[in-house]
Amino acid sequence: MNKAKRTKMKVQLSSAAFFQSLKESTTIRTVQESDLAALSTLFYYGYKGSIDYQGETLNTYEKEIKALIKGLYGPFLFDSSYLLIRKEKVLSASLITLFQNIPILMYAVTLPEHKCKGFFSQVLSHSMNSLYKKGYKELYLVVTNGNHSAQYIYKKFGFQEISLDWNEIVQDKK
Repeated sequence: MNKAKRTKMKVQLSSAAFFQSLKESTTIRTVQESDLAALSTLFYYGYKGSIDYQGETLNTYEKEIKALIKGLYGPFLFDSSYLLIRKEKVLSASLITLFQNIPILMYAVTLPEHKCKGFFSQVLSHSMNSLYKKGYKELYLVVTNGNHSAQYIYKKFGFQEISLDWNEIVQDKK
């Protein structure tokens, strides 16, 4: 999709997680295959107008999410990927895959009108906690340079920029 310059980041996973109480009408749960339409809508409105938006359509996102779930970037981790839902509407998501046995936050998205409310922090905390409980020690991601709000959140969670390429990361894990 986007060919802009990106930065790789990683965080050491631990048992410490950032959870806050949610309104009664808000739930956090793992992603299911039946969430395709809701995720496509979230991606479309969440990315539209952002630094990562390249003119994608709802249909483009639906195809991307189908491919993601089917393993385009490695096995999709349903039990470590989370949605925040309020009144049956998905407001935020963290989607995790295993790329060559390395957990990667492949997609992170929140509807623009719900940013800065801690929703993404909640789904990311759940994803990180799930990975930690499964025995993973690190989580990686790639963020578009200039996506300052995302970079701020990642740094708040302890992610640090790394200069290794993927081959070096994979070799380091063997």
